[in-house]
Formats: sequence, structure tokens, C-alpha cells
Amino acid sequence: MLLITLSRVCALLWDAVFFPLLLFAALLLACGTRVLPLRRLPRALALPFSADRDARRAAAVSLGSTVGTGNIVGTSQAIAMGGPGALFWIWLAALAGMLVKYGEILLALRYRKGPRGFGPPDCLAYGLGRAWLARLYAFLALLSAFCMGALVQMNAIAAALASAAERLLPGPVPAGSGFSLAVGLGFAALTLILSLGGAEAVEKAAALLVPLMTLLFAAVSLAVLVRQRRALPGVFSLIVRSAFTPRAALGASSGVTLRSCIGWGLRRSAFSNEAGLGTAAVAHADAAGPPAGHALWGVFEVFMDTLVVCSLTGLCILCAAGPIAYGVFPEGGLYGRALSALLGGQAAALFLALCMVLFAYSSTLSALRFALRCLSFLTGGRGSGAVTLLFPLTVLAGSVLSMQSVWIFADFINVLMAVPNLTALILLRAEINSAAREAFS
Repeated sequence: MLLITLSRVCALLWDAVFFPLLLFAALLLACGTRVLPLRRLPRALALPFSADRDARRAAAVSLGSTVGTGNIVGTSQAIAMGGPGALFWIWLAALAGMLVKYGEILLALRYRKGPRGFGPPDCLAYGLGRAWLARLYAFLALLSAFCMGALVQMNAIAAALASAAERLLPGPVPAGSGFSLAVGLGFAALTLILSLGGAEAVEKAAALLVPLMTLLFAAVSLAVLVRQRRALPGVFSLIVRSAFTPRAALGASSGVTLRSCIGWGLRRSAFSNEAGLGTAAVAHADAAGPPAGHALWGVFEVFMDTLVVCSLTGLCILCAAGPIAYGVFPEGGLYGRALSALLGGQAAALFLALCMVLFAYSSTLSALRFALRCLSFLTGGRGSGAVTLLFPLTVLAGSVLSMQSVWIFADFINVLMAVPNLTALILLRAEINSAAREAFS
């Protein structure tokens, strides 16, 4: 009963608060900057080849926090609950996300005090002069790191490894949550070891995992689409038709409405690229160089995370996963079914498990760094030992909780965290607009 109530409250907050704020902020920035961040997309895509090592590491940490279960599990949820048209709204929301993430990073660099900044808390404390709101954001962001970075990611890892074990191991997999508990214990121990190594060890691990996992995932997904290339025209047509008339495209019995199609597309796009949540601003708050130029990393990250990785996931599912039960929360792996068409059942399960470990665990490491930065703003660094111990325990808990429960908790904390961040973005938009126009004039 509690989960049902929390789910309804969460859906209301996303629909009535987050989406209007996000789209309003994006519209204001689009008009004020004359869409300059989007017009500089080629320059943004060239950043990995021209930026210095510290900037690339910050981007890897930021991408590590976004490229994770939101791209595979989240996209599967959006399509199952909102129909194929949800992918269209994921794409549309990505354009808004590029503008919002650009503004978040720019403001974080503009308002930091000293060489190391904290992101949105600096904007709220020094830009708006609301220290209490900055502390509230930091507290909610700390909770989000535990929910979104530990619970959700570890839950996805445990589910993927259990599925692979059922297909690959000769003997029976331990019944109940025994296997998942063993997986959770292993990753909790690994997280504890890395956390004891400090933030630098976490950053190095994330910087190594992100490029590897992205290239591997893209290569196999493209292979699936090449094999299913004849289905692509029909899939694109279905995406566009069901984005506006889902009942006509899928049938009234599917249970998919226009509201659910738009809602799930926007929600999972935001969960995937985290535009509006402020997490990228925390990762980039230490960067050197002109704020307006460095903020283009936000455009690059949303493009790679949503327009590339989420698109590959969604297209593979729609081309090769077979019949989908629309309007039903997908406990199984739709993307894994799509891979089976190319690799076969056992190889697909193994590859999906590898992908989920790389994707999700890089997000876990980035979330740990994020948690330590938020705690540093709140306490000046006191209590970091408690986070170092509690975070692995939360990783362990995520391995045995139900998928639906951990996603509900993560969605709820995220939407609460986004409100003060988007409020600052809207109220400080004049500085973003002037900085962008001056830098790119």
C-alpha cells in the first residue's frame, strides 16, 4: 500500500512539477541564448579530442553517473509502459536536456568559491543567496546518491547476473535471494575497497569503465540493427504514429494513453541523462577554463547518453525483442530478448550481464563521489567515514530488494532534488544567456 501511494505521489510530482519546470527552463534558455548551445553541437562532439585530461575525467565521471541502468532498464520501462512512442518523447526531451545541462554546468563554474566547487549548492547559496535551500538540495542529493547510485544500479546488476547464471551454470541457481545476496556481498566489498582509496581512485575507475562500456554496447547494438535493418523503416513509422495516437497505433486494449506515452518518455529521459537534477554540475564544478565553453560538455553528455545509447537500446527492442506486453511493468529484460536474435540465448545473457555490470557499476562509483561531495558541502567533510561504510551496505540492500520498489524510491528523491535546482536555473537564466551570447558571438 505504501509503495502504491508513493508511486502515485511520485507520478503527480513528475507530471505537475518537474516536467513544467524543465520545459519552461529549456524554453527560456533556448530563447535567451538563441539556441547557441545546440548550434554548437559539432564543437561539443569534438571536446573529447581537444579537451585536457582533467576535463575528460570530469566528463567520464559525469557520464558514468548517467550512462547506466536508465539507458537499458529505463528505456525498456518507457517502451513497455508508454509504448514505442515514448522513444520519440525521450528524443524530444533530450533537446531540452542539452540546454538545461549546459546552464547547470555554466552556473556551477560561475558561482564556485575557490578551485573546487559543489555545483547547484553554490548556485543556490551564492547566486540566489538562499543558504537553507542549498543545504536542502545537498541533503536530497545525498539521498539520491544512495537511492539512484546504489539501490537501483545494484538491483540491475544482481538481476542481470541471476538471469545469466540461470542460462549458463550447469547446476541450479540458489533459490530465492541467495544468489543475489552473494552478488551484493561481492560488490559491496569491492565498493568498500575503492571508497577507502579516496575520490581519486573512484574517478580513475569510472574514467576507465565509461569509454569501454559505451564502445562495447554500441558495437553489439549496431550489429543487431544491421541484422534487423529491414524492420527499421516500420519501427520509425510506429514510433512517430504512437507518439501522438498510441491507442490508434497499438490498439485500445494495450492500455497505453497519450499521457502515459509522454510521461514515461520524459521521465525516463530525465532519469537517463539527469538533466535538471544537477548531478553533472557537481562533476564539472572543479574544471578550469571559461565556463561558457566548458559547459558544452553538458551538450555532449546528453547527446551520447540519450540520443545515442538510449536510441540504440530502444531501436533494438522494437526491431528484435518480439511481442511486447504494453502497459505492464517489465520485470524481464527486453533488451536481452533483442540480443538473443543475434547472439543466441546464452551469449546474449552473458553480454547483457557484462553490460549491466559495466554500465551500472560505473554509475555506482560516480554516485559515491557525488555523495562525498554533497556531504562535504553539508559538514565540511565530517562524516565521510560513515558514508564510506553506509554506501556499500546500501549496495548490498539493492541486490535483494524488488526492482519496482527501488525505482519508485529513486524517482521520488530525484524529483524532489530537481525542484530547487531548476528554480535556480530559471531565476539565474540571464547570466547563462549573456555568458553564452558573449562566448559564441
